[in-house]
Amino acid sequence: MSKKPMTHTLHECRELTKAAKAAGVMTSMGNQGHASEGSRLTNEWIGAGVIGEVREVHAWTDRAGKLWKQGIRFPADRPAVPASLDWNLWLGPMRERPYHPAYAHFAWRGWWDFGTGALGDMGCHIVDHPVWALKLGAPSHVEARITHDGSYIDGDKPNFESFPIASIIYYDFPARENMPPVRMTWYDGGLMPPNPPELPPASSCPATVFSTSQQREDVPRFARRHAAALAAGIARGSGEGAQDHGALAGPLRGMGQRLQRWTEAG
Repeated sequence: MSKKPMTHTLHECRELTKAAKAAGVMTSMGNQGHASEGSRLTNEWIGAGVIGEVREVHAWTDRAGKLWKQGIRFPADRPAVPASLDWNLWLGPMRERPYHPAYAHFAWRGWWDFGTGALGDMGCHIVDHPVWALKLGAPSHVEARITHDGSYIDGDKPNFESFPIASIIYYDFPARENMPPVRMTWYDGGLMPPNPPELPPASSCPATVFSTSQQREDVPRFARRHAAALAAGIARGSGEGAQDHGALAGPLRGMGQRLQRWTEAG
């Protein structure tokens, strides 16, 4: 059993895959959301054609910035190492540096030397669901946009100390089996996708699509509040004839019933 990040680079990932095959062992990373009810429901709905062909996916998180910082430089001050922490052991194989709470225990996620930024830290959970449900393989094209603020230091030098403050990343995937091409857009650092037109003007999407602390509060509350709008959006996106529901009436009713049970359980 391993925790994120299992690897730090694509090279490490490929080497670990080779080593696992050679040794005949299996390693599991802590993507507990993969076994959740919501994850299975997503696969069932898409597999049953409830929302029609999926050509566009939006995934986002309110991190970084909210729970740790990015787009910053190594701290200059040197506070004392807590008595309960073996700093050398915590540092492991990484290059030597003085202890600072900006690294340990939690904020290591935003530093190139220790973490993988908001995308690697939360994307391994969030993006897992569309990758699984839509059978996505390697993208054919990737385009990233980041903030200049925090991405450059000392004038015009790239900041290789911490990840960007915020980013939007586009992934284009080719057609798979009987599924059409799809574009997945990732947002982090507080950036959000446009609100669906079915939502009332004063409403907005949840701050994050996955969070241990918010999963049982924000998402069920959001679903209860906008259940009608979500149903309208599902019908609107289900393809020709979807407004009359037709063959989709049964799956939609079942979807609504399961959604209601799920939100009440939350």
